[in-house]
Amino acid sequence: RMGGMSGGVRSVEVVAKEARELLAELAAAELTALTDGEVTELVVLTSDVVKLAEASHAQAVGRLDVLRAWEDSGARSAATWISWQCGTSRGRAAAVLSCGRALRTMPVAHAAFVAGEPTSEPRRLLARAQRAHHAALARAVERVRRRVRERRLRPRQARHRYSVPRRLPLSPG
Repeated sequence: RMGGMSGGVRSVEVVAKEARELLAELAAAELTALTDGEVTELVVLTSDVVKLAEASHAQAVGRLDVLRAWEDSGARSAATWISWQCGTSRGRAAAVLSCGRALRTMPVAHAAFVAGEPTSEPRRLLARAQRAHHAALARAVERVRRRVRERRLRPRQARHRYSVPRRLPLSPG
């Protein structure tokens, strides 16, 4: 539910449907009579609308992912469901899903995104950076675990009185 301008509470679905109707009306508008100034203003305004629509879409996709609401449809994944139901490519669906997931763990980026500040490209870069960070962290953790295992094995091997050195000296002395 959302707080409206008049203080009333409107459902998210009602707001989204109203926005869709208004945007359909805008898309059908005849623009040939607009002046240069009106066209440039319209370009900036519609760009802001696109950013806010992308933010809303990514939030909804992120929630869909958390709830796993797509599972009952028989789709094999959330991205497949999004592609099927929203009529987008599988790649675009995966990108939006990645963004929705990333924004759940990045509150500052999420706040800027909802305010319509960054364009979609920086959001994708943020999501990619976060995935890379997690992958790098996982590799570092694995290296530490491997070193710990190696160090645990060395003292036991060294205690064996017949242990053979790993390298034989090449020169006397």
